[in-house]
Amino acid sequence: MDVPKGWLHQKLTVAEAEAMHSDPAIRAGRPFGAANHAWMALRAQVRPGDELWLFDSSRSAGPGACGNHGVCIYRHGKCAAGLLLRVT
Repeated sequence: MDVPKGWLHQKLTVAEAEAMHSDPAIRAGRPFGAANHAWMALRAQVRPGDELWLFDSSRSAGPGACGNHGVCIYRHGKCAAGLLLRVT
């Protein structure tokens, strides 16, 4: 997955990402709900020194733009892996 730096929106920890994307009423509160399996696979790829970021491609295109939204691992200045959560 290619995620340019301009799409990066918010740096966060694994715990913050899970808290932000958990709902006790949905899928027993598993982080990322239906995408839990994909999240766990992404989480397993995080290495010391990596950064976890929320990304939103529409932020660099301006208000009302369509885009991709998700979470990615940034390693050595580029996206090493990502999870696409929504396409608008």
